[in-house]
Amino acid sequence: MKIILLILYFSVLFNAYSQSKMIFVNDDLEEITEKKYKSSLSSSEYRISYDLDTLTLNVRVQRIKEDKLSSDEYISIKNSLEKASGTKIQAGNTIVVDYFPGIDRCNTASIPKDPQILYFKEKYATEVSSLKKVNQFFVYKELEGTQAYGKKIIWTADENQIIEKAFFKLPYPCGSYVIIYSDGRYYSYKGEYNANDIIARLKNETSGNRR
Repeated sequence: MKIILLILYFSVLFNAYSQSKMIFVNDDLEEITEKKYKSSLSSSEYRISYDLDTLTLNVRVQRIKEDKLSSDEYISIKNSLEKASGTKIQAGNTIVVDYFPGIDRCNTASIPKDPQILYFKEKYATEVSSLKKVNQFFVYKELEGTQAYGKKIIWTADENQIIEKAFFKLPYPCGSYVIIYSDGRYYSYKGEYNANDIIARLKNETSGNRR
């Protein structure tokens, strides 16, 4: 969902229900109370705020989500990625999507020597490609800023915002990722992540030791 749509949606909500310029929601964009927003966080949660011109959107984010796509949803996402990238996803393959929402503090020119960025640039995609029955896609919402990750990574546009709408309705800081299995199960991670965790999860799944 684009920020402009969020502005319109929550502006209507603000005008209809509140005199406050603060709106509190979860990461499914469902309204929650300020008390719930400010209550203690688990290790897999964080808070983030977005200034949307006329109001501030305060979001309580559940970093990890595990669920299952319907058959139609899975096919739609698979077809969209194939069309946008020109890559065929073979039956039974696992799909990995590294999602780039746009410029933020993680992809500025001021941090070119960050160890995670260097690993991402030089080794990460190669390591994933060495795994059997895995297709990886680096998907962007906004192309500007992707150059921070070097020339070895091939970026694919999020056609019709299908990845954004399905998994990442907000521009979580420092990117996000989702692993989609051939049976429709998925594991999404919203916000800054360690690429090594993706490698470990893929290897763990391949060995049959799901976690």
